[in-house]
Amino acid sequence: MEPEQDDRWYAVRSLFQITDDAGSAYEERITLWRADSSETALENARAEAEEYAEEDRKRREEAEVRNQADSLVYSTEKFL
Repeated sequence: MEPEQDDRWYAVRSLFQITDDAGSAYEERITLWRADSSETALENARAEAEEYAEEDRKRREEAEVRNQADSLVYSTEKFL
């Protein structure tokens, strides 16, 4: 498939905050998008982030529940 003449590659920089027991950290990603303008590339990046936001939230909640359960098991073992 031959790209249209107006299609160009745009680099979109994204910064993610990651919070865990040790505190907050940041992760930076640069993604390349083929689009007809930088605005379209940003819209594509936002749409993808929104698409995966719910999945990320569920994964984070599962990890928190697992960590709480592990902590409870550890505390119970120490108590006994």
